[in-house]
Amino acid sequence: MGLNRLNGFVKFRQALQNRDYDKAAKEMLDSKWAREDSPARARRMADAMKSNSAASFWQAEDPFSGG
Repeated sequence: MGLNRLNGFVKFRQALQNRDYDKAAKEMLDSKWAREDSPARARRMADAMKSNSAASFWQAEDPFSGG
């Protein structure tokens, strides 16, 4: 999934910007991507988000800043 498509996940982005990783994980799973396209990958990524193992990536750089 590219940045353009990722930008469509508004609630997910808000949760990340607020560093609310549990909500971000919930929003990841509340999508067609998680239900139909890549359910196993979505679950793995949501689990990583909830455990904060992905948090260091999001804190290092704002992926939505365009820079």
